[in-house]
Amino acid sequence: MAQPLLTGHNLALGYPGRPKPKVVLENLNLALRPGQLVAMLGPNGVGKSTLLRTLAGLQVPLSGEVRLDDAPIQDYSPLERARKLSMVLTEPIQGGNLRVQELVALGRFPHTGWSGRMSSEDQDRVQAAIDACRIGYLAQERISEISDGQRQKAMIARALAQDGPIMLLDEPTAHLDLPNKGEIMHLLHELARKQNKAVLVSTHDLHLALHMADRLWLVDCVAPLEEGLPEDLMLQGRVARLFDHPQFALDDNTGQYRLKPSEGTPIQITGPEPARQWVAQALTKRGFKESDQASAQVTISGISNQWTFSYGNATVSTVAELVSLVTTAPQ
Repeated sequence: MAQPLLTGHNLALGYPGRPKPKVVLENLNLALRPGQLVAMLGPNGVGKSTLLRTLAGLQVPLSGEVRLDDAPIQDYSPLERARKLSMVLTEPIQGGNLRVQELVALGRFPHTGWSGRMSSEDQDRVQAAIDACRIGYLAQERISEISDGQRQKAMIARALAQDGPIMLLDEPTAHLDLPNKGEIMHLLHELARKQNKAVLVSTHDLHLALHMADRLWLVDCVAPLEEGLPEDLMLQGRVARLFDHPQFALDDNTGQYRLKPSEGTPIQITGPEPARQWVAQALTKRGFKESDQASAQVTISGISNQWTFSYGNATVSTVAELVSLVTTAPQ
């Protein structure tokens, strides 16, 4: 396994105060290695952003030490850190009249010297970052005149143009629609794999994290940080424990949250996937509970886009018609 680029040793994180500091997270030991996309998951308010800021050297830990290339991160000047590490935070940026291309070009500041003059190599890096994030059509748009999602992609391009071996991102997909969420996570995974970068992403997109990340960090205020392959953590039930909820459960097969089966009218549902799963979801929301022993039975047949649903003596062609049929039948 590759040597880590960034490590945390016996970290306690929080904020100084009197009579005692406020501790957010403690007993943290962690490592970021090149070639890996790591997704950090945890409930709101658990301290994920605080951990990212501490790893970036923007916040001093209450105890313990962060090391960058095996030297204390606080020993680096801000400029030296910026050459090795880039960060995208959730705070909205105030770009004024700055254009997208100009914002991305700011990522080259650690490399341009005191004059700020960009070489042809710097310009190539900026263009490559714009192309990688697919925002060429926005290059001449003003930051104040584009959407939150477009602004987020521009900030990721700026971090990419910075060209350090480590990238830290706090909820980079928060303002994006579903296709763009997948695109950004795929981009970050490709950067880690093809450019040998260490990429850490804090995210609430559990499904994307499970499918795209090389490793997960599970952060909980009442337990030490757990880390491992997403597949191992799912099979060991550790992801499900982190997101335990009285009304929802993590589906072991898909990694998605679903309503927990509740006490309701038993019904048996048989047929091929994915139709069986979607019918079960529609009926669960309306007070039914799947049971192999139920006398009431829905039978599904057909192929993709051509399903039929049978209940009693009736057969219908849509889930909506089936729901109406089942919910109005005498139980």
